[in-house]
Amino acid sequence: NLQYLHLDGNQLTGTIPSELGILSNLQNPTATTLPTNTLSTPPSASPTTSKTPSALPSQSLMPSTSSAPTQEFVIVTIEIKLDDYPGETGWNITNDTADVIYQRAFETYSSKETVYEQVSLRFGFSYTLNLLDSYGDGQNGRVILYLGDAPDRNSILGHYDSTTAFSTFSVHSIPFLVDEGGILDNIFPTTFPTEAPSFRP
Repeated sequence: NLQYLHLDGNQLTGTIPSELGILSNLQNPTATTLPTNTLSTPPSASPTTSKTPSALPSQSLMPSTSSAPTQEFVIVTIEIKLDDYPGETGWNITNDTADVIYQRAFETYSSKETVYEQVSLRFGFSYTLNLLDSYGDGQNGRVILYLGDAPDRNSILGHYDSTTAFSTFSVHSIPFLVDEGGILDNIFPTTFPTEAPSFRP
């Protein structure tokens, strides 16, 4: 089962679930630097010329490549601002073949607050977060997905914000790509409105 986190000052507390177990450190989604070859200093005396070398060089100037690179998992942080009916909110995450890999059932949340969830997903893969509302009138709050283990307005992968795009729904899908190329630009102002407007008595 997932354990959701609470924001305490600048620190998020809780455990991080993943498809591989509990992660203690985020694997940074950065490209691996290929090793460079260091050439040795030539000898002071000219070597004797041989038409047939006695041995092949020990290093290749071409970097080696792997035919089956390992898949890297990274943390995605989910920020959920709940509304006046938090028990009506649920969600799940599906992969590109529509398999549900994480989910939160209805009645998981019990108070109007902002909660943080963290999941471990494959870097470079596409997913969809499905925001669910059991009453069918939409979620009067906010959902933001961040690439990384902390909320960062410069690392937003996807979002729903009722203050700018409220709609009535039972399911609202947010597709996103777990990659630096999936980060959205200039989505929100520096600060959010403190309260979303009320759409239901």
